[in-house]
Order: sequence, then structure tokens, then C-alpha cells
Amino acid sequence: MEAECIHICMDQSVIHAPENCSNSSLSVLGDQMSQEELLFDFWVRGVMLTIIGILGLTGNILTIIVLTRPSMKTSLNFILLGLTSFDTIVILTSVLMFGFGGLQHMDTLYQIENIFTYYQKWIYPAIIQYMFPMALIAQNGSIFLTVAVTIERFVAVCKPIRAKECLI
Repeated sequence: MEAECIHICMDQSVIHAPENCSNSSLSVLGDQMSQEELLFDFWVRGVMLTIIGILGLTGNILTIIVLTRPSMKTSLNFILLGLTSFDTIVILTSVLMFGFGGLQHMDTLYQIENIFTYYQKWIYPAIIQYMFPMALIAQNGSIFLTVAVTIERFVAVCKPIRAKECLI
């Protein structure tokens, strides 16, 4: 019965807690992490995800700047602009939901007070209710625009005469 009771996430929201579980049998997974798991979570989820996210945001912003030039007004470039916008939202929400959460272990690992503990305790619960649906919408938009690019390229390559009529 004890194994059924331990189903709580890092953000301390209960996934499954049957009525026959006592409060003493419920525990937070973050409290049970070993030093190695904390280090792995800090470096992979915290540091690496945040750095890769910042690089992705930089690349997407540069792509948006290039695709909004007046000489870049084609149907494919409009779709790519939308795809880049959705991907920027996905990267931003991923860093806010997962990257900063991994950085909260800095105080446990290195005895350094940091702002990410405050973020995880106060800001994260307030924004997750908006961030998670926005991330899912952006992921779906990215998928649909990838399919649109595929269809647009199919028409442009396989039906080039017709493509001039229906594509900008």
C-alpha cells in the first residue's frame, strides 16, 4: 500500500493519492533525490536546457528578422515565419517550465541562495496554468505548419505550373 501512495511531482501537485493513504506516507520526489540525481537534474535540465533554449531563441529571433524583410514575401516564407514564431513560444515555455526548475537545486548542491528557488516556489505555480496550455497550442501549431510546408513544397515541385497560379 505504501508504493501506491508515493505519486507526487516536483511541483508538489498530487497525481494520485488514494483515500487510504496517510499524510505521512506521501512524500515529495524532490526530497528523495540523491546527490547524483540532483547534480544530473541541475546540469542537464537546469543549465543545458537553459543554454540551448537561449541559443534557440537567438536563432529564431534572427530568423524572424530575416523573414520579415520586404524581399522575402513568398508563401513559403510566411509559413516559415509562423513556424519560427510557434517554435519560439515552445522554446520559451520549455525554459520557463523545465529549465529554471532544474536551477533551483543550486542552493542544495552548492549552498548558494538563488532566485530560482523563489521562482519555483512562487512564480512557477502562478504561471504554469497559462504556460502549459500555451506550450501545447504552440506545439500543435508547429506540427500543422510543418505539414503545410510539406504540402507547399510538394505542390511547388510536383505541380510547378499549377503552383504559380495558387502560390504567392
